[in-house]
Amino acid sequence: MSGRNHFYRSAAILGLCPIPGTLGAHAAQGDVFAYDPPGLAVTYIKGRFTNQDLGVGTIRWRETPASTSYLTETHVTGDVITSSYGTDVFSVVTVKEDNGTIRSTEVEQSWQGCSLTQRARPLGGSNAQWLTHEGTWNGQVYEYVQERYTRTRGQKQVFYGARQPDGSWNESYVYNGVGTDIDETWGGNADGTTWINWLINWGDAYIYGSDTMYLDGSHRRTIEEVFESCSDAYDFTIGYDGSGVGTSTRCEVVYPYPDDPEWYETIYSSCTMKITNGACSRTCTDGGTYSCEYAMSSIIY
Repeated sequence: MSGRNHFYRSAAILGLCPIPGTLGAHAAQGDVFAYDPPGLAVTYIKGRFTNQDLGVGTIRWRETPASTSYLTETHVTGDVITSSYGTDVFSVVTVKEDNGTIRSTEVEQSWQGCSLTQRARPLGGSNAQWLTHEGTWNGQVYEYVQERYTRTRGQKQVFYGARQPDGSWNESYVYNGVGTDIDETWGGNADGTTWINWLINWGDAYIYGSDTMYLDGSHRRTIEEVFESCSDAYDFTIGYDGSGVGTSTRCEVVYPYPDDPEWYETIYSSCTMKITNGACSRTCTDGGTYSCEYAMSSIIY
């Protein structure tokens, strides 16, 4: 069989839509693929689909991150089964970081036409750790619904999202409860930047925050807490090594007359934040040094 005929035969066996950022985009390059995807985060993707038997094969590819990325390599291996119902892919995604950390995720995918159903969890994880994903590609935009753990509550919730051909994406989650409203959005681009914005609103008070994660592994966070009598604020950046600096406004409510709790004074101090190995402290103009572990938490509520 000639190389040209083999190319078309393998592509036909997979039969996947070229959804941006997925195996479908790789398979569109042929059974042997090597190309530079959109954006700056990944400079090269190289892999191969091997047809072992009619409708059964293996897939493997390696992604080379940009030299400025905190990631050093992403490696994927998996099995492919194709039938008249669609294509199933069972794979393990292994990511290596600059500091030697290795993270592996098992992924199960079912492709039917331009619809993709997927679930993923840490390799060897429990059934409760599966996160589901369902999406459809219309040739211009990939729209999907997926589970992720929220920044505001740390709970598994359903997000509604869309991914563009240039690699940019956005997702949103809205909760309207009794006395509490939550609005959380995630987004990112193919240049390696991811951002999260959240708003927790109690009606007479709210917390607004944002996280921005960059290609080099650094992270900027801002938080604004607005309560009836007091407001705190934080703005800091942490490097990939866990150290960082920032500024903060500290609010303290003072009751000069203990017998009259309705009479109080609000005192604000400007603070300098210092983060070392994940531990946070802030030194303020009121002369005190205070912990800011709350601002460092991965869950804000």
